[in-house]
Amino acid sequence: MKHSIKCQTKEQRLDWYKAAKFGLFVHWGPYSLAGVEASWPIMAPELAALAFGEQPEISEADYVSLANRFNPTGFDPKAWVRSAQGAGMRYCVFTAKHHDGFCMFDAPETDYKITNAPYGRDLCKELADACAEAGLALGFYYSPPDMHHHGYRDTTKPATSNWLGEPSRPEWAEYLDYMESHIRKLLTEYGDISLLWFDGLSSHDKYDPARFHRLVRELSPTTLINDRLGGGPDFITPEQYIPSAGIPIKSKPAGGITDAQFRWLLRLLGAPLIGTWLKKLARRYGEGNLQLARIPSAPYPDPEDFQPWETCMTMNKTWAYNPTDRAYKPAAELIRNLVKVTGRGGNDRLNIGPTPEGEFPPGGATP
Repeated sequence: MKHSIKCQTKEQRLDWYKAAKFGLFVHWGPYSLAGVEASWPIMAPELAALAFGEQPEISEADYVSLANRFNPTGFDPKAWVRSAQGAGMRYCVFTAKHHDGFCMFDAPETDYKITNAPYGRDLCKELADACAEAGLALGFYYSPPDMHHHGYRDTTKPATSNWLGEPSRPEWAEYLDYMESHIRKLLTEYGDISLLWFDGLSSHDKYDPARFHRLVRELSPTTLINDRLGGGPDFITPEQYIPSAGIPIKSKPAGGITDAQFRWLLRLLGAPLIGTWLKKLARRYGEGNLQLARIPSAPYPDPEDFQPWETCMTMNKTWAYNPTDRAYKPAAELIRNLVKVTGRGGNDRLNIGPTPEGEFPPGGATP
């Protein structure tokens, strides 16, 4: 049965979102060919191994060259949609661009995209058409960090040295224009987009969030925006954990971690005592039992104080496809998590990393 997604106002979209309850998250790109996590192995390899489990080592050059072989001929967007709806999911969020900068759509101003890969077609458009036909709401994940664009960072240097971006360089303004060209395309050429899921990592203000909030309001006034760009979000996104107590309530948006704090934490990984503690926390993140941030909550909040929220969680330890990671959560645990999240008014968005051919892996085909 189709779940109505036609909304004329932002308020209607929020009502739809709060009623949707269960969604699909898809992390997919050329990195599936190597069986490594999306982007992180070329940004912070040590942190990636701790948080996502052991995986093959890969150089930045080899990672980038995976795009030259990416040809997922088994991709069947209608089959994806059937699997999602068969599991009771009412929306899908797809990685249009992850931190590596590879675009799974026919993005302007870049050659590093799916239409230049052997596959040669716009995957986002094919998925958008399948979702629209079946009545499954669609959202796009879009990463403000971009390891491939010369305006985001000096790409003559290894990404491990400047992956947090270099907003002090004059090229930064060019990068923000590049981002805008992508958001314009995603919101005008792929049908009704229910939400945009930014993943800004740290120091969100460097992306000029007010500019992009205005842009979304201009192009698609009913599209919801998450909390990882800065500004006033429509919903918040605890990652790999369920808030431990109470029901989330609205509050002043938190500033989040800064670039300087992130660099400091990475340096401390090598320290004898605190480094051991930080590594333990990273492993707990991968196991899904680390609450990354305190979320203001109340036991019985008034409806006007309720903060729309969703937990995004992997089915195993990794977001992307890893053929050696078979640690899928049992069905009973997934059901308990869904009940726990929705019982507190939130949404449960469960992640799948498709194979290089474009198919859902057997252990993660359905919840």
